[in-house]
Parts: sequence; C-alpha cells; structure tokens
Amino acid sequence: MKKIVIALLVIFGIIVVAIGGIGYYVFNKARAFLAPIQQYAALDKNVSNTSSYTPPSNGELTQDMVKRFMAVQQSMITKLGPTVNEMKATEDAFMARQQAEHRKSTAGEDFKVITDMMQFVLQAKNAWADALNQQRFSIDEYYWVRGRVYAAAGMQVEELGLRKFSEQLKEGGAAMGDMSGRLTNEVATSEPVPDKNRELIAPYVPKMHEWAVFAFFGL
Repeated sequence: MKKIVIALLVIFGIIVVAIGGIGYYVFNKARAFLAPIQQYAALDKNVSNTSSYTPPSNGELTQDMVKRFMAVQQSMITKLGPTVNEMKATEDAFMARQQAEHRKSTAGEDFKVITDMMQFVLQAKNAWADALNQQRFSIDEYYWVRGRVYAAAGMQVEELGLRKFSEQLKEGGAAMGDMSGRLTNEVATSEPVPDKNRELIAPYVPKMHEWAVFAFFGL
C-alpha cells in the first residue's frame, strides 16, 4: 500500500495549502476529501466509554490492558483484512499497468485512489469504535495504551494527523497553516519504556507489523 500512503500524504498536503488560501481550483478538487475527514472525527461519538483516563505514574501496562488492546487490533483485522488485501491487489495491478505503459499516474487516478482510501478509513473507524466498545476502552485510555505498546515493541510508526486535521477544520483557514509542516506524528511515546512493558508486548510484535496500517490512520 506504499503508493496509496504516499498519494494520501500528497493530497493531505494539497488540502492544507488550499485551505490556507492558495489555489481555488485545487481547493475545489480537494474539498471532496473534507467531508470524510469530518465524518472521521464525528465517529468518536460511537465510543460508549467517554470517561477521562488517569494513566499510572510508573507508565507500566498491565496484562489486561495489553490483552484488550490486542483484541481491538484482531477485531479490526478480522473485519477489514479482506478489504486491505483487495486494495493491495488493486494497487499492485495498477502499478504493473503503469510500468507496462511507461507512465506515471494522472491526477485523476490519484484522486480516485484517495477517494477509495478515505471510504476505507471511515469503514475502519467504525470497526475501531465497535472494538473499543467490546473491550470497554475509552478513547483516552486506548491512545495511552497504544503509545506504550508501540514504544515497547520498538516500532517507529507514523500516524497521519486526521484527528488533529479535523479539529483544525473547525477553526478555519488561518489555523490550517500550522499543519503544513507536521502532517504526521509518531505513534509510540517517547517516554522511557519499563521492562515490564517489553515483556508483555514481546509475544505480539510479529503480528503488530500487520496492524500498523491501522495506527497510520489514527486507530
């Protein structure tokens, strides 16, 4: 899914520039992606547990936290794995066709790829909310656990700033200029990793590479 990810970052950057006041035509093209991004943020309301979360001062995960987090990931893979595989197969076929025709993708083709991807992201966000409800996670607790899990695994995974981007949309064009240099951020926390966390996560690390696509989309 490398091409899809790169194209999404490019389009995401175009939206930032367009909303910042540059290029009316480009904005008209990019505006098709604004509604799905706003829907993405609104789906947080589907998470039943709205309580705030106070993390432990020692930064340690518990076995229960880890089991619940992994259950969320497995639930999303079960529901979305076939779609991910289908998208990858479509991308592979598209890239093979480009190579055979000795050409790069057109702007229209890239927009089509990203439109399909945004629909997948919304589908994934719904599956994510359902999985959080099944595992009794609040959003605050989930993201705290997620940051410690990826840190303990030693994985450097980038997250596309869809959550922050949707918040900036509400503030208008001036705020959007602040997003241009930081479209992604690290999923893993930069805090010291307790040995206990590494021990708890170690058995799951091989599977986590399969789940990283969800982390990229903020899930």
